[in-house]
Amino acid sequence: MRNSVRAGVSLADAVTAAALVPARVLGMEQQIGQLIQGGAADVLVLGPDLDLRGVMRRGEWLYRDAD
Repeated sequence: MRNSVRAGVSLADAVTAAALVPARVLGMEQQIGQLIQGGAADVLVLGPDLDLRGVMRRGEWLYRDAD
């Protein structure tokens, strides 16, 4: 995503390209690729610099930056 944003892609479009498009290709957009009720609740949390700050899988934190 960082490279896409640096190349001029909007952050919203970069997030969609990284998350929802692959889910649609797999036919799984109701389970993964977006935050919706009943979805998987898999989340990567990024900071303003787009560095990884947290990882949640199925609603449980696997990693959280101390900041």
